[in-house]
Amino acid sequence: MPAPALCSYPDVISSSRLSCSHPGCQVPGQLSSQNACTFLPTGQMVLLTDSRVWNAFGIHGCRTNRLFIFLHQLSYCMKLIRPAIAIVLLLTAAMTLYVYPLMPEMVASHWNAAGDLDGTLPKFWGLMIVPLLMYGCCALFAVLPRIDPLRHNYGKFQDAYEGFVLVFAAFLFCIQVQIVLWGGGIPLSPNLMMPVMMGALFIALGFLLEHAEPNWFFGIRTPWTMSSASVWKKTHQVGANLFKMAGIVSILGVIAGSYAYLFIIVPVIAVSLFTVVYSYTEFKKEQACGTGR
Repeated sequence: MPAPALCSYPDVISSSRLSCSHPGCQVPGQLSSQNACTFLPTGQMVLLTDSRVWNAFGIHGCRTNRLFIFLHQLSYCMKLIRPAIAIVLLLTAAMTLYVYPLMPEMVASHWNAAGDLDGTLPKFWGLMIVPLLMYGCCALFAVLPRIDPLRHNYGKFQDAYEGFVLVFAAFLFCIQVQIVLWGGGIPLSPNLMMPVMMGALFIALGFLLEHAEPNWFFGIRTPWTMSSASVWKKTHQVGANLFKMAGIVSILGVIAGSYAYLFIIVPVIAVSLFTVVYSYTEFKKEQACGTGR
């Protein structure tokens, strides 16, 4: 059966097309960087202006067709991030309001390294502090890109940014579930949940750093990354990989029992310190070579 024509996807196809020997196959000939940004999941700017670009990657004819169909479908998945964030916010509020009458007057609020409860709060604050924190942080995440002097750069990593916000909201939702479970008489150890939740958060942060462009609020913002675009890029690529590794180490903390917190704290401190030093050394190298921005 001939490959489906891409004319049903007008938002990612320009008027010009490449020729293809496969019967019935129509492939895109040229995309602007603006169109590319509408379907690439990371929002990276890409120019695909010549068949030689495709040939260099060994992509011809119908394979190109299928690739563009896949990317176009993936773009719809990325557009679900904001609704997913809204769902997490609503689900947190609904769960909290539903269980509120069922909770004891004092609810769990803190655990020690062994996973034993060692702190409580009155029901109102114990159940409301996490949702309030979630709503406040998500509102802040929505506002900061709009007031950043470098706000034009956010569009280049919008999906990664919003994906991190989603994971962050899900992280707080899981903490709320932990509080509710303890209030309902189900003492699930935080040494089982917290390493996994923190690990997921570190991995999401790694993906955010991987795509982050210079801005004043998010990323590895040292004097040296903010003074050189190339140092920013190098530092964030290194930091992205290291934070993903820190996330994996954190998840392994589920088998460490009372030492689980070390699997969370030690890697993230080490990565944070290393990236600061790395940005400084890369900046000095750049100065020694006489290069810059």
